[in-house]
Amino acid sequence: MDAERTTYIMIATEIELVGTYIDHNSSHKDWWKEHQKGEAIANKVKKLNAKPLKEIYEKMHKDGIHYLSLHFEGGHDEGGFNDGFEYLDKDKKPLTVKPDLTKYNSDGWVEHWTPLEYVDPKTKIAQIFKYCVTNYDHKPLTEQWLQSAWYDFGFLEEYGSFAFEGHVNGDVVVSTKDGTYEVEASQSYEEWEDKSSDGSMFEENAA
Repeated sequence: MDAERTTYIMIATEIELVGTYIDHNSSHKDWWKEHQKGEAIANKVKKLNAKPLKEIYEKMHKDGIHYLSLHFEGGHDEGGFNDGFEYLDKDKKPLTVKPDLTKYNSDGWVEHWTPLEYVDPKTKIAQIFKYCVTNYDHKPLTEQWLQSAWYDFGFLEEYGSFAFEGHVNGDVVVSTKDGTYEVEASQSYEEWEDKSSDGSMFEENAA
């Protein structure tokens, strides 16, 4: 009879206060300014999740993957990245063979950063903390993880939850050489105009 094997997953956590803002009621004159301040702090924390990409990109570049491209589209309260990655050569042409991403795993431990918020109910001062979870259990690199890191970096931040009357579609292209990127998109809006008319179906009633 085989002996039972126990698997231990080692996880470390840390938390640190990184900023504050005032959580005004939305009717307050300074609500938008303070709201944007809080959003900026939280987004800065989420961008930390892009740190492991530097090492991953370097390995890809050495292996002939010079650019990564990902399509997005949305509107009417839904949207986001919706296709798999394209792996491009130095001329931005797709590679003929899809690469095995596990070759480009980060050698170090991968940290995941999350912004946490606490609002004092009396003072309305909101504290934002950066909460880090380090998982020492190595997991293979996947497109899902890459896509999540791109979301956290904020490539689609401009469009929020895509809650607008219209449609946008485009592509994000990142250079694995140095992490520079281009976001190109086409956007259309629906316009609504009130119109009215009156008259009569019969000539004798016409003005």
